[in-house]
Amino acid sequence: MSFHKSPAVPTTQATIHILASNALPSAIFSVTSSITAAQLNALIVSAPTGSAITLQDGTYHFDAAIVVNRGDISIQGQSQAGTILDFNIAVGSQAPDFFQVNGGAKTLLSTTTSAIAVGQTSLTVADASALHAGDAIYISEPNTQA
Repeated sequence: MSFHKSPAVPTTQATIHILASNALPSAIFSVTSSITAAQLNALIVSAPTGSAITLQDGTYHFDAAIVVNRGDISIQGQSQAGTILDFNIAVGSQAPDFFQVNGGAKTLLSTTTSAIAVGQTSLTVADASALHAGDAIYISEPNTQA
């Protein structure tokens, strides 16, 4: 799944891979790129415990952050190259986190070793020794003018 800001603001794109447990989901939701940020946020809130939400390949145009205030569901893109989240949020208009995962403490483990370029599909961190399979990874970037 790729994340990027619209061309109207400085663009950074990164791919995030989240490893889920082997447990089968209690409910499976498959959504298309026609879903709005408000609709996806409502689905995240209302999905039963253990649900899996899959964003089918396509470009999703969101005008607000996607917020996950729970740790009992999984959200994934259909494919690494085909699921693109495009956030068109005015600079300084809200929190800088486009995909917010809340509900637990966030600990800074590492920073990237270099800037993330437009189109880049991976990133390298200075120290990955504290990361383990199954960890949730939180990536933050300020939404500021270049």
